[in-house]
Amino acid sequence: MLYLYKIQTKIVDICFYFSCLCMLYLTFFISADVIFRSFGVRLFSGTVELSEYALLAIGLLCAPWVYKRGSNLKVDILIANKSDNFKKYHAVLVDVVILFTCLFVFYYGAYSFFESIERDTYVYKMLVFPEWYINWIIPVSMLLVSTEALYRLYSFFKAES
Repeated sequence: MLYLYKIQTKIVDICFYFSCLCMLYLTFFISADVIFRSFGVRLFSGTVELSEYALLAIGLLCAPWVYKRGSNLKVDILIANKSDNFKKYHAVLVDVVILFTCLFVFYYGAYSFFESIERDTYVYKMLVFPEWYINWIIPVSMLLVSTEALYRLYSFFKAES
């Protein structure tokens, strides 16, 4: 189990680094595009379109990394005055909700991904490319968050026994 968790951690880190590259893309190319446009030169076609896809990648591929480190937003004011036992079981309940929500989104994301491959659908905007180039992000991200939730639940029940 520990070996699989280490592999999952490496995959989560790779996804995080990829989202960092997307952030660098947003920072550099949008700035450069604005500067060049101010001089009347249009060098980069499709910058706005690629930035939309980069935002999707940043949000979804960072999610497993943020969740793994416990840096996600929490509203602890509701349970601040509760007992430690209540807080522990509340965290388990939250992990169960996260698990089932991510598995639900994973299922439909994977369905959409495989359907776009099967139908060979393309995105036609400024750039033209297969739709699955974008659709892979959703099931991968949700699977990684789901495995982290499973590991947290496994750790909790292992500690309880």
